[in-house]
Amino acid sequence: MGMGYGANYADVIEGRSVQEICPEEFQAFEKALGVAGMHIETYATAIYFDDADPNDLEQEEFMHINLAYKQLQKAFYNATNLDIWLDFHNSEDNGDRYDDVKGYYWAVDGMYQLTEAGKKMQDKVVRKFYVTFG
Repeated sequence: MGMGYGANYADVIEGRSVQEICPEEFQAFEKALGVAGMHIETYATAIYFDDADPNDLEQEEFMHINLAYKQLQKAFYNATNLDIWLDFHNSEDNGDRYDDVKGYYWAVDGMYQLTEAGKKMQDKVVRKFYVTFG
């Protein structure tokens, strides 16, 4: 099987905005990471590179981080009706110099919905992504 570019996108929110929306939960997540000697960027990077092995952390630290992360996600959803998660894009190894997303980011899901006209056509129209090279 050949290799090539694939299209991706993310609806991204800045960390400071997440912090404004859920200040207590954001602080608790940062604190849980700090206890384990991590911060948000190193945590997202470790997850991406499969270095966030629970065996590398004390079980209590790992569970505390996951609990704080899930509480932040829940608080964000309760405040916005949108889902959020921490993600990472390695633009140097798996992307392109023109990528808007580089490194870790907060992704938001649920930003868009079909119009009434779009709902009538959703079984006939398919969104397709592509990249151009040149």
